[in-house]
Amino acid sequence: MTHEHFFEENNDNDLIDLMLIDVEGWDIRVIQGGIRILQRTKYVEFEYNWKGEWMELSKSNAKPLREAITILEKMNFVCYWPGQDELWRLSTGCWNEKVYDGIPFWSNIACVN
Repeated sequence: MTHEHFFEENNDNDLIDLMLIDVEGWDIRVIQGGIRILQRTKYVEFEYNWKGEWMELSKSNAKPLREAITILEKMNFVCYWPGQDELWRLSTGCWNEKVYDGIPFWSNIACVN
């Protein structure tokens, strides 16, 4: 069952305060397929890692983390990468391909709308 189907089935049209996505490397697919639900969400956090679909798309020279951030930016989210004792802004002109694309790491990405 998709998250969109769950909300439609339960006739829940309220705003969503928090959505946590952690599907072991397939988070990009949840973001791509969940536009209607994400538009009603105030805060979304997802896991970026070097496995699953993140890894497969990166092997084909795609930039899946950048794609996820772009999808969320189009819905007025601002995304951050939690660093040690600070937040690094990823949205709105702060993207650095040399730093963020193709590096095998694990991190949560926090996006606020």
